[in-house]
Amino acid sequence: MADYDWAGRTIERHRGQIREALGFRESTRANEDELIEWLAAEICPMVLADEGVRAGLLARCRKLRIEPPVGASGSYVRAGRGSSGRSVSS
Repeated sequence: MADYDWAGRTIERHRGQIREALGFRESTRANEDELIEWLAAEICPMVLADEGVRAGLLARCRKLRIEPPVGASGSYVRAGRGSSGRSVSS
């Protein structure tokens, strides 16, 4: 694994193959907006810990069969908290 190219075309091709094999698709900008609105309305008002919000985000992505954000879940949590009018850190 040390020699694997984690940043190049190979990983992009492999991610596409994994998505296809598992029946997932890439997230669109519209999906991102919908996820943030969903977090703000359904999760952030009830879940205080950011880790719980992240878990809800990942579960929602699995349900919708979209690839979860890679390394960007924190920005989704912040956006969801901002949209819900509260800001709580874990």
